[in-house]
Amino acid sequence: MVAALTVAATGCFDTKSSPPHASSSDDPASAATSLRVTAPAVAVIDGAVFVVSPNQPPRRLIRDVKGSAQVEEASTESILVGVIPIDQIVIGLSTPFVDRVQGGLSLIPDSLNRKWSNYGELDPGGSTRYVLSPLSAPYNTTAVAKLSDGYLLTDVSGALLRWTTAAPVRIAAGPAHVLGVRGDLVAWTDDAGKVVHVTNLANNRTTNVSSPEPPITARFSPNGSAVAWTTLSEAQNVVLANLSSGRILAQVPTAQAGTGLYRFRRQPPALQPVPFGWSADGTQLLVVEKSTNATRIEALDAKSGQRASLVPAPLRLQQLIPL
Repeated sequence: MVAALTVAATGCFDTKSSPPHASSSDDPASAATSLRVTAPAVAVIDGAVFVVSPNQPPRRLIRDVKGSAQVEEASTESILVGVIPIDQIVIGLSTPFVDRVQGGLSLIPDSLNRKWSNYGELDPGGSTRYVLSPLSAPYNTTAVAKLSDGYLLTDVSGALLRWTTAAPVRIAAGPAHVLGVRGDLVAWTDDAGKVVHVTNLANNRTTNVSSPEPPITARFSPNGSAVAWTTLSEAQNVVLANLSSGRILAQVPTAQAGTGLYRFRRQPPALQPVPFGWSADGTQLLVVEKSTNATRIEALDAKSGQRASLVPAPLRLQQLIPL
């Protein structure tokens, strides 16, 4: 069964019993308790990270870590958390562990949602020790994303290359910046930041979508039919686009100037935190919208961009990402 913000398949809010505003509570745990979901999700409230599940109390993660945290990437297996200003922590969900990413490791996005670095895949048990040799990319290139059968590279000019077992093949002239990867889909932009290019590596076709502001980071829907990205401007905005038509479906302001999510300077664009998450079936985009006195979660239909529902949320909610 699919409904706007209720079914377990969507992993979202339950609009039949919307949470209170929680504007009077300064306690993140109390605010997390007010989140009523119908499937597991990870929530960030005032820099504290929780796993929220139906009919269970919220579970706070990395309670002993000092500093404000934001989720950079999440899956049912593990999540990547950035702690302001520079720390990166991998947290296991299916197999519990907490491991701080060591200096010298540079994380890169992975098309299969694994945790990957310039030293290869991080140990599924949580270890980020140097158990592997550094990646030996072709001369004068840098790995910027992991693919199922190889890597995406950039060369000294910034050109985007695909490297499998043969010589690297150019995808785009530089400078190119990878915003997101999923399966065979790669979202990227150039220094001008006026267009989000989406290349399908399976057929080498590229869809170009004009961006109203320079894009920061992007996430594809699970079914690959749409892409959403945040933009760099005075305020924080989210843009939703359909990949078949290359048309922007919706633009949503999510935070006022100076109040958006933190940008981790040492992380690549594709691993920057976002104020939205996709439903598990890819039919809805869930966006956390913040204003001075209120926070709401808006569900956008992935096909039309129309609002499916809008519910109040705890005032200090920053992220809600279905798992």
